[in-house]
Amino acid sequence: MKNFTLPLLTFVLSLTLTYTNAQCPPGDVILNSQTEVSDFVASYPNCTEINGTLKVGSIASGAYSNIDDVSGLQGISSITGNLLITANNNLTSINGLDKLRHVGGNVHIFYNENLTNLDGLGKMETINGNLKIIDNQSLTTVGGMQNLISVGADVEVSENASLLNLNAFGKLTTVGGYFSIWGNPSLENVGELTKLGAVGGNLSINQNNLIQNLHGLESLVTLGGDFNITQNVSLTEIGDLSPIMQSSAVLRIAFNSNLSECAVEVFCTHISNEGSVEIVGNGEGCSSIFEIENSCASTLPVELVGFRAEVKSKNVLLTWQTLTENNNEGFEIQRSNNANDWQTIGWEAGQGDATTTQTYTFTDSRPVLGKSYYRLMQTDFDGKTEFSEIVTVVFYNGVVSVYPNPVSDVLRIAVAGEMPIESVIVYNTSGSEVMRTTAVTNSLNVSQLNSGTYIIAIQVDGETARQKLVVE
Repeated sequence: MKNFTLPLLTFVLSLTLTYTNAQCPPGDVILNSQTEVSDFVASYPNCTEINGTLKVGSIASGAYSNIDDVSGLQGISSITGNLLITANNNLTSINGLDKLRHVGGNVHIFYNENLTNLDGLGKMETINGNLKIIDNQSLTTVGGMQNLISVGADVEVSENASLLNLNAFGKLTTVGGYFSIWGNPSLENVGELTKLGAVGGNLSINQNNLIQNLHGLESLVTLGGDFNITQNVSLTEIGDLSPIMQSSAVLRIAFNSNLSECAVEVFCTHISNEGSVEIVGNGEGCSSIFEIENSCASTLPVELVGFRAEVKSKNVLLTWQTLTENNNEGFEIQRSNNANDWQTIGWEAGQGDATTTQTYTFTDSRPVLGKSYYRLMQTDFDGKTEFSEIVTVVFYNGVVSVYPNPVSDVLRIAVAGEMPIESVIVYNTSGSEVMRTTAVTNSLNVSQLNSGTYIIAIQVDGETARQKLVVE
């Protein structure tokens, strides 16, 4: 009888080693020293997905690890929990996490005294939780996070003494929670956040002593919470910001001693909508709500009132007035049949600058059948644009008519432009259908209907015209 014991044992051992080397350890991975980093690399050379938290750094309060090299972690591409890189005094680089694309929890980078950049996170695209970069005294740039697209919760960049800008956030589009930039004494600008469209919570830019402007935030469309700009002593310019703020949110501009120009769209709109505002301790021109309101009134390109649309014979007449104009090149008139897809149908030149009421009219000589939507796109000489409110009109006048009315037998239907009639439906005053035909010429026999009042609906070119009909 052959003995299979040794080969079987060898096979099981080989399978076990292969399986172990191909896997990450279960749960959280805590690496508190350089020795533990090296041991992890030796034990799990093929680890790619950590199903838990990866912590690199000291676990003792007030203590620092001796970790100076994490290059052995280069195989990790995903972490379901948190990535915590904290309290590593000797760590100058986090190269080694170069394949990491997704973190399911938070990313915290705290208290790394000699860390100068974040180049090792160059493939990071999404973070489901928070991103917090706090108190890394040698960090000059967030370079390395240039592929980050979205953060599901909060972003905080604070107390990084050497940080100069946030340019590496150029692909960031969405922050689900608050976005706070505070206490970075060397920060000169917010960088090129040119794709950031939405911040779900507060946007706070506070206590950054060298920051001079907020250029780079022009793409921000939606702000879900308060807008806080406080204690930035070198701030002189806000920039062209126009996010939509909720009226219940607070606009807080305080103790920016050199900020004297606050007449930007987001501030003017929030104040005019009677939103909550706290203004104090800024430079002259921006030190009170009254001063900002006055500045807003003088810089608004156009104060437009009384935009109306009405049917006039076979046309639609649009009228509007401006109370003041500043740098106004003119108005593009736009029309839509669904309030989504717009067509330019005309142009009215503006007055440039005007302080007295100006009246404008435009005649749509080729209106479409049925309900139409109109709006104005006001354009400045520098190319900036703003839209008016939308007005509606229903046009049937001169397009469809019926006669004689009252009628006793044959009703004649006349359609302008010889457009074909697609269907005719007659309803009684209770709204019940009493007659329908799709084989329509320009006449309809209604002699079988009882005497009384009806509504006739005539469909032409996909639109329906309704008129009152009296049968004798």
